[in-house]
Amino acid sequence: MSDTTDPKSSTPVPDPTVLTTQQLIREMGKQDETIEKEFAALEKLINERFRSVDQQLQLVERQRVEQKSDTKAAVDAALTAQKDAVKEQTTATDKAIEKTEKGTNEQLKQITLNFTAGMANLQEILNDIKDRVVKLESIRTGNAESKQDYRAITAILVSVGVLAIAGIGLILSLTIGR
Repeated sequence: MSDTTDPKSSTPVPDPTVLTTQQLIREMGKQDETIEKEFAALEKLINERFRSVDQQLQLVERQRVEQKSDTKAAVDAALTAQKDAVKEQTTATDKAIEKTEKGTNEQLKQITLNFTAGMANLQEILNDIKDRVVKLESIRTGNAESKQDYRAITAILVSVGVLAIAGIGLILSLTIGR
């Protein structure tokens, strides 16, 4: 007997509610995969930004050390070769150091600007992800799993925020320390 309705109720067989629920679960799984991919891409972007900033800082430090070494050698040679020109040579060396420090400070300012711009981009990405999470959360109303997913995503967002703040703190401490 292949009747499409149960004679005791008005619900068709098979019940479309079950099929709809199964489809919704499949779609939520696809959304979860999409979110995981976006988080992986975001993590990769953040790691690349930190690597870039680290490389730039290493280059600046290397240049500063080389310039400082060159300046010291020039001062030593000038002092040894010309005792009468000590005052003039010291003045020239001080100007070279000041110029180097100004250049280094300008480079650090530029790195800070680049980092700030990168962080603003990350903030936009995070806001977009947050909006998507909110949309997904409204779809999952009443589903106990959605609360756990939301907490996990929130924890990840908080972790990314903490990493961003730590990165800014590092940049600021390096900038202030100069």
